[in-house]
Amino acid sequence: MAGDPEAMTRETRLREGVPIPPSLAEPLRKVCENCGAPFLLG
Repeated sequence: MAGDPEAMTRETRLREGVPIPPSLAEPLRKVCENCGAPFLLG
């Protein structure tokens, strides 16, 4: 059915979060560290 894959993906993301690749997570972690902010994404 139209929209079913999107609905399933939405449910999964709401439950488990949006996946962030390590190539993005590491720079974000460093920004947080430099600013003294907690890294809450994983």
